[in-house]
Amino acid sequence: GSNSTAIGRSEFFEVKNFEITNQGFAFLPGDIITVVGLVTAKGLASPIEEFQLTVLETFTDNFAAWNFGELDYIDSIRQFQDGTRTRFPLIYQGEQFSFEVTESEDSQAVDLDSVLLIFVNTVLQVPRVDYIFEGGSSFEFLFPPQPQDRIDVYFYRGKRGVDSVIITDVDQTVRPGDQLQLVQNNTFVNSPNEAQARAGRTEDLRLVTEIASSNTVATPVYVADSDVTDRFPRQLAWEKQKRDVFIFGEPVFKFRDSIEPIIKPKQRFIRSFSATDTQMFLNNGEIFVYEENVPDTTPPVLTNIRTRNVQQTTDLVQAELQALVNADGEISNINIINPGFGYTGAPDISFPNPVGLGTTTRA
Repeated sequence: GSNSTAIGRSEFFEVKNFEITNQGFAFLPGDIITVVGLVTAKGLASPIEEFQLTVLETFTDNFAAWNFGELDYIDSIRQFQDGTRTRFPLIYQGEQFSFEVTESEDSQAVDLDSVLLIFVNTVLQVPRVDYIFEGGSSFEFLFPPQPQDRIDVYFYRGKRGVDSVIITDVDQTVRPGDQLQLVQNNTFVNSPNEAQARAGRTEDLRLVTEIASSNTVATPVYVADSDVTDRFPRQLAWEKQKRDVFIFGEPVFKFRDSIEPIIKPKQRFIRSFSATDTQMFLNNGEIFVYEENVPDTTPPVLTNIRTRNVQQTTDLVQAELQALVNADGEISNINIINPGFGYTGAPDISFPNPVGLGTTTRA
């Protein structure tokens, strides 16, 4: 519809012309537009003829729109800008970030050069002209930015869950701080060709300085003929980081999830129990004392145990006893070093004579 569709021009009390100031929308052929308000000359008591417009034809403009998806922001790299450094890590919300394509046909067609939008002092940088990015967790400027430069890095997200997915649970193996070593390829060990022989030797250990992508790491340079290496791949030895080190001036600690201690506390029963029992006896209760600074060495008595969730062990552990002998050679007392467990009845205990007394009689 339309409100105020015409402004009349009056000369000698008659409308000579009109202009449509608001085209309106959603009209259909056959609709009638009528002028409202003061539409007659002041000398007429009523209109001679009602002024109406009839919609004969409607026109529809073709309209198209598109949205390339969402962008997200990489953490600032200002702390790394020293005027000489050219390679910078991709860090998102405090965590190192890596861009990878999947094995699907659509994903393989993605141009990783276009995933990042990098601005230096508000000027958009051109991939492979100003910087290089082939995926992974870092990008490289062709010329080092200055400490005072403002660098903004955005990355393409598209439609979340469709165009891109963030994977946080990554089973990381090789980490910066580990050491890798190319071992000899027996095919080239005795080759008369110098390049092949060099490619066949075991290299020195190399420190991993960066995880460039899910299957690429950065280390000090290896010297080898690339053609030979490509045709005859070499095995790689891997040594996990054993001490804290500095890489490019930054500390890298030996902490990793795979060496986290796995503690599975367990205790042994020292007395049988049945489904009607309300108590169970263990050989040591220290693991159950969480709130005490000094462990209680007194074996606890645990009550209200749901016995259906506990199984009694059938393993037999031999008891250890220590006999105390007085000056007359008689056993005066016995110390229980380990009571053992798994006995179904009272065991028989005997003491052998010391070796060398010429008898095998037992007490």
